[in-house]
Amino acid sequence: VFDDFSLSVPAGQHLLLQGASGGGKSTLTQLLTRLETPQGGSIHLGGLPLESFDEPTLRRQIACAGQQAWAKTGTLADNLRLADPDISEAAMRDMLSLVGLAPEAQGWTSGLDTWIEEGGASLSGGQRRRLAIARALLREAPITILDEPSEGLDHAAETELIARITDHLRGKTLIWISHRMGFEASFDRTIRLGT
Repeated sequence: VFDDFSLSVPAGQHLLLQGASGGGKSTLTQLLTRLETPQGGSIHLGGLPLESFDEPTLRRQIACAGQQAWAKTGTLADNLRLADPDISEAAMRDMLSLVGLAPEAQGWTSGLDTWIEEGGASLSGGQRRRLAIARALLREAPITILDEPSEGLDHAAETELIARITDHLRGKTLIWISHRMGFEASFDRTIRLGT
């Protein structure tokens, strides 16, 4: 998929990776998070080979919300505490508002105690995706990877989500992966895969 591919992302850069389906965007996500092992070449984090990091250390460095958003059976708060067991309710509410998933706006009268069915079955696809984004952002890792985070949003909602997240992650590294175009100016750099 990545024949003669080389990419360097400086700390703190906000990178937009674009490309059509099948262009390798999700494969790159899997490789960067070590969910897949490269068949050749190498990936380095801070100058060290990715495989030199133990799992807990790597997960502290990289937060990721992939395309296949999921949720565990439990409350909304339980799902957010997967990112940080000690997170405050105020921080949870702030993050839900940031990603456009404030309970009151969703009609969830139980607020953070809203019950989530197994796998997120009680949520729409968009709600599951935003919950996964909120969970990734609450990790406060130096690097955040978001794979198709604005899928299903109209242009105005997408633009607003990008603005909120890029502002929130100012000074931290962001890799935003999308097949959509038209918002390149919101990022420091854009790279197209599969071209």
